[in-house]
Amino acid sequence: MAVKSRATHRARRSLGLTALLVLAALLYTLVSEWFGLDRLISGYFYHSNGAAGGYWGGARSNWVALIYHSVAYLVVVLMLGALAALAWGWRVGSSKQVELGALLVIFSLVFGAGLIVNSLLKDHWGRPRPKQVLEFGGERPYQPPLYPSTVGGHAFPSGHVAAAFGLLALWRLLPLCSRWRWPVLSVVLVYGLAVGYARLSAGGHFVTDVLWAMVIMVMVVNGLYFGVFRLHQIPNNARTQRSPWRFRVALFFLVLVLLSVVFAEF
Repeated sequence: MAVKSRATHRARRSLGLTALLVLAALLYTLVSEWFGLDRLISGYFYHSNGAAGGYWGGARSNWVALIYHSVAYLVVVLMLGALAALAWGWRVGSSKQVELGALLVIFSLVFGAGLIVNSLLKDHWGRPRPKQVLEFGGERPYQPPLYPSTVGGHAFPSGHVAAAFGLLALWRLLPLCSRWRWPVLSVVLVYGLAVGYARLSAGGHFVTDVLWAMVIMVMVVNGLYFGVFRLHQIPNNARTQRSPWRFRVALFFLVLVLLSVVFAEF
């Protein structure tokens, strides 16, 4: 009972912190719109040449290009690694944490970065990118982040930033007593923010696009970890129950189909 009580307390605390993060993001978004921070910050990366137009500093940087393209490779490595762990566990047997942990990584990227961020929001929200708005040499009016628009655009939220923060799923799998939890979390945050900076400097996204991509991935990872797979309640020595091979083959191919959704976005 004590173990279950600690697990319940941990889930409530994490979900409470997630709710605070959402409220903080909402507050920042309102303040940002009031003071025009999205356009102000993006303006620092835009260099105007007067009547000749202008350019985005990050669009000419090799480092920005490297960070941008690294996300696609990260997604491939995470997905294939999780898929390999899943297949190996089914082949030789594995702990329940390993099997569900692999599924956590896969479904965090598939439903978080793939379906919610890219397919549902980004492809249909209609917010123009900074390089598409009138203030920065584009042809479309600026649109606030939390209102769907018919102007057209794929700025909200950032798909690459969402995929970068998919690394949070790996961090969630580390034991609470692990000395690597804070270093890994620091690496995830630095990398996610670096991808966000790269997208800002190239005129691909506003700050609020980056912010909400991160918030959505935090909600997805925590929702899957605590609500769907309930990994916080699984003992370390728990083993997976054997299931019919047909079920595992069907699940395996289902995961492959879902992977194709994410790969198609990058």
